[in-house]
Amino acid sequence: MAAKFWAETELAMPQPPDRPRPLPAPRPLAAVPPPPGARRSRSRPPAHQNWLQSTVDRLTRPTAPEPGQANGRSPRPRPTAPDRPPTRRSKGDPLWLQALRTLIVGAGLGAIVGTVLMAFDPAMRQTASPAGTQINQVVRQGQKQLASPALPPPGSAFRQPIAPLSDQFQKIAARYPSLILHAAALDLDTGDFAAWNDTRSVAAASTIKVPILVAFFQDVDAGKIRLDEMLTMEARFVAPEAGTMQYQKPGQKFSAIDTARQMIVISDNTATNMIMARTGGSGPLNQRFQSWGLQGTNIRDLLPDITGLNRTTARDLVQLTALINRGELVSIRSRDRLLSIMRGTAANSLLPKGIGKGGEVAHKTGTLAKLLADTGLVDTPNGRRYGIAVLAERAPNDPKAAEAIRDYSRAAYNHFSNLPPIAR
Repeated sequence: MAAKFWAETELAMPQPPDRPRPLPAPRPLAAVPPPPGARRSRSRPPAHQNWLQSTVDRLTRPTAPEPGQANGRSPRPRPTAPDRPPTRRSKGDPLWLQALRTLIVGAGLGAIVGTVLMAFDPAMRQTASPAGTQINQVVRQGQKQLASPALPPPGSAFRQPIAPLSDQFQKIAARYPSLILHAAALDLDTGDFAAWNDTRSVAAASTIKVPILVAFFQDVDAGKIRLDEMLTMEARFVAPEAGTMQYQKPGQKFSAIDTARQMIVISDNTATNMIMARTGGSGPLNQRFQSWGLQGTNIRDLLPDITGLNRTTARDLVQLTALINRGELVSIRSRDRLLSIMRGTAANSLLPKGIGKGGEVAHKTGTLAKLLADTGLVDTPNGRRYGIAVLAERAPNDPKAAEAIRDYSRAAYNHFSNLPPIAR
């Protein structure tokens, strides 16, 4: 509105000509008879007539050459602003017209000022729109409710949140204020899930061995690795902490399947480094993890990763369990062999402690001074199957982390085992 107002005003004003040229003699202005009853005055003509006459006289006046100009030719005249009519309002303007003009000018100035302010202040642009307000509200809610189940990405096995179980997960976290807990549980038949702070990337510890095991069986299915081929334990693979292969002399040979089994059952770090090398190393493995949709999972260091450089999320671990269960990453035969290995895990003090009678779990633990974790697949007596992962960040060796993982396992098992049976 403001731009239109100023444009019309400029068009209404006389513009100076590009160069002086003679104009025809002005016609005499016809006198307008005064309205009946109006008082005659001998004062000078109205202001607009004087302004028009002066403009005509100025434009028709010959221009004398300036001193120093050759041949008497005058330079192109500089454009000058024409005489403007007096700005004093006519006494005849009614008050309502004056008020309308003031309102129009005020609205135009307000629009201009508002546009300038919004152009130079991005925050004002955001808060001035309903969409920006909604975004701010979502961010604030996300900061207050860190553990709300995140929306599943495209292609995810996660479908609809289970509100009652998610509430239990939140209450468990509240009971352990000294821990930072990450948990996810997924119904592998329906896609319903419960989660608490499950998308944050944390130290993976030995849970990173599960995706490495999947990559191993992928290469078996592709014919790149034979289960009975012999792998040589080189000195560069020897790693302390977990496992017994570290005590063997370098140069010893082990079958590929036995090496993979030692990696999971007793969490042997030396065996893990041998399998990592046989499947291409950290770079190709990370590319595979990304292609599986594990956005928060990667390997940065050989085992043992005491500093926690290797990363994962609770959601990634459960998503991987769903992919294994559906046979999307490995053949059904390799899937069954993989789960059989994971059912033989020697450390049974975490998730298995929350599994009731008749339940069965295939899982893999992870232990660092500052983190404790367990991830796996659980079968219930009523035919339900679910994936679960719990990771607990803690003060060094805090035993409460184990208690929290057991509580999450128990809550998930009680929920899924009490659902209607599923025939298989």
